[in-house]
Amino acid sequence: MTFKLLEDVRWLTGAALLPDSGNKELVMIEGGLMRIGELGRQVGVDPPTIRFYESVGVLPQPERTPAGYRSYGPADADRLRFVALARSLGLALDDIRETLGLRDRGEVPCAYVRDLLDRQSESVEQRIGELERLADELRRLRRQARTLPDIPAGDPCVCHILEHPEQNKPIAVHRPTGRGGE
Repeated sequence: MTFKLLEDVRWLTGAALLPDSGNKELVMIEGGLMRIGELGRQVGVDPPTIRFYESVGVLPQPERTPAGYRSYGPADADRLRFVALARSLGLALDDIRETLGLRDRGEVPCAYVRDLLDRQSESVEQRIGELERLADELRRLRRQARTLPDIPAGDPCVCHILEHPEQNKPIAVHRPTGRGGE
């Protein structure tokens, strides 16, 4: 009986129905509507991340089917692709939300995005410098570690490789800084 019903839905809507491997429910894909698992597969973003983006307002709350399932269309997929690309470039969710908000209000966000890219590029260059200094310090410590003997088991020092030999203080290691609030 279920099979006949599915065939009728296919005939009436002209849509292809495919099993969603996550929970064996059906996903309508040709009519432009898809469930969260299909959207995630199409864009390369897992469903928990999609739900998170909805909860923080980067993606709008989706329409719901009568059974309560999320239902997404092509515009949702395009928006999610934009968010995924922006995140892959290291842009903050607040900046992405603002960019999308500008577009949603009918404004052109290009100048704002240019500024974001300038700031992100500067931030990455700064982090690269910090990472290069960290790499230099690690190479120095590795060279030094090869020349030092192991300490006796009863020594109160945790490991003299990471302690300053003259002052018995830990060596200051430069740590890269990232953007907060995410």
